[in-house]
Amino acid sequence: MRRPWLMFTGLALMAAMAGALAQPAETEATPEQMLAQIEASNTARLQLGRELAASGQPRKLYAAWLLAPMSLDLARGKTSYSPEADTWLMRAIHTGSEDPVIAAAAVTRCIRVDECNVEQARVTLATADAEDAGSQLLLMRLAEHRKDPIEAERAWQRVAKASRYRDPAATLIGVMDVATRDYPWPLADPAQAAEWERHNSGSYLEQERTVTLFGIAAMHFPADLKQASKACPGTISDAAKREPCRQLFNVMANSSSLLLADYGASRMAELEQGPAQAPWLARKRELQWITTEATAILGDETSKAAKVSPAEYARWLAEQGELPAMRRLLAVYGVPVAPPVDWQSVAAP
Repeated sequence: MRRPWLMFTGLALMAAMAGALAQPAETEATPEQMLAQIEASNTARLQLGRELAASGQPRKLYAAWLLAPMSLDLARGKTSYSPEADTWLMRAIHTGSEDPVIAAAAVTRCIRVDECNVEQARVTLATADAEDAGSQLLLMRLAEHRKDPIEAERAWQRVAKASRYRDPAATLIGVMDVATRDYPWPLADPAQAAEWERHNSGSYLEQERTVTLFGIAAMHFPADLKQASKACPGTISDAAKREPCRQLFNVMANSSSLLLADYGASRMAELEQGPAQAPWLARKRELQWITTEATAILGDETSKAAKVSPAEYARWLAEQGELPAMRRLLAVYGVPVAPPVDWQSVAAP
């Protein structure tokens, strides 16, 4: 049985998560049973969200909103949350916009649904979180959304001076993990849980909880790469813009997020020439090695005795970041974190 609870790598691998909790082939559910299971799971998650929201704490309110099931608005072709869940996010924003994590959620909502009473959130990101490149790219998006070129340029100048890049996966999973770890995870289908545990090692509820957190985090991964690509297109002919872009890519390359680090290293390798390019090519190769080896461990369908539980890995990722968690995983399995000299990747990083 695959363990996609560990696979945030590049986000694409999360597409396999639906299979993690599937029944064995001989007891495969009918479409009607699958729909009933989804509805039961959604109802249970909504109830858990209500319990979290009852605390009134901003991060628990935010986690409650993240956990709430989404519905498809066929008329607009968009997904949306229920009015009840949306109220949880608004309460989190109203009481917690001094927290950069909540502030970022507020600004993202403003851009998404054009409800923009987010001045406290904007100030928080521009001041208390000025050193974070991702937050400044988000404010750049906000200024462009408001058609405010002056504020967009100010945000870009802060991007050029930023010294760090917060790991989005670690942040989102951390918020939900901390909020829910003291609450019993809802069991929507006891029969399915019993069947799963007969065929797999570990706890069904632990597996389901972690798969859910990773899947939600993948859905809410911010549009940072799109904004970075827009600000720094493939060919940067303007020398004055090249240096800010180099600083941004350098910070991205040193993020604990695999996706951001790989993008930053790739862009730095494009910008540099000669001897200055070599360290970035080596960095890309190292990231490809980590991805390949972690995928091999986590995709092993023959191993029944996993050395790392879903909850443990989620905790590593939330507290240390995605890449440190992957390196720690390799160490547990006795795999070196740097590629052998003669190693060749199957595909280009």
